[in-house]
Amino acid sequence: MLCSKQNIKMQENTGRILLNIKIMKYKFSLLFFMIFIINYLSPNLYKFHMKNLLISLFILFYLTSNAVASLNSVDNIESLQSNNLFELSNIIFEAVESRDHLIYATRTLEKKPKIVFSTALFKELELKEIEEILLFCHELGHFKAGAPFKKRGRTQKDSWSSSEGQSDYFSTVHCIKEFNLKKKSFTEVEKLDTQIEIREICLQSNHPDCYKVINSIFMLVKTYQSWTHEQNELNFLNINLSPTRYTILTYPSNQCRLVTLINGFLCDEYDFMTYECLDENYRRPQCWFGK
Repeated sequence: MLCSKQNIKMQENTGRILLNIKIMKYKFSLLFFMIFIINYLSPNLYKFHMKNLLISLFILFYLTSNAVASLNSVDNIESLQSNNLFELSNIIFEAVESRDHLIYATRTLEKKPKIVFSTALFKELELKEIEEILLFCHELGHFKAGAPFKKRGRTQKDSWSSSEGQSDYFSTVHCIKEFNLKKKSFTEVEKLDTQIEIREICLQSNHPDCYKVINSIFMLVKTYQSWTHEQNELNFLNINLSPTRYTILTYPSNQCRLVTLINGFLCDEYDFMTYECLDENYRRPQCWFGK
């Protein structure tokens, strides 16, 4: 019965998102359509009506097209939100037009988990489906991945949010494997040498979509790198990074994130309480996880 209520709530939240976007976009469309009608029928503005007619039609066409494109972007994301991991976690999804953040995890005043994402930035970045899933899996990790946790403000008390490294690891050791990726789109890296390295990495995995996922991990971390302006080139072979003395709770280096995501995906068996891999070769890397 609980799952049934959660499913209903999920559908209501998603429906509310889509409805709000539709209302906002089509209110503008209706406004300019009304301007067109008034200008066309008003005798006092007759000599201007052809000019206004063309302007109004252009604006109406632009807004309607933009609304459809925006809704299509949300629809792509909606397909991954229906996954059991997100439904059973009772996640609230909020689509916003703001460009301040691509996506982030937060909580409501009632302490309910919420993921906020920018439809404008998702559309602008043209992320493929598996990259989108990895992003949402990372945000889910803040609620589900467990320790180590971020701290509350400047105190040493644990907050509700898992650290960035732990959320990265959760996204590939567990979350991405809960999706059927057979028909999901991905971006293949351009460099032939990198493609060869990815195929060699996938010889260590039994996952049928390993090639897709490792490509998507690489492209996603490249996106992270473009935001942080790190100069070091990402390298699949650079896995022995300098160990940290204390666990890094914020974002580690992009190379460290690449290793974290790949280790998680290549891990076949892990502790369901801590999400730590039982194979020492694919455990959380010491470039962010301190002993």
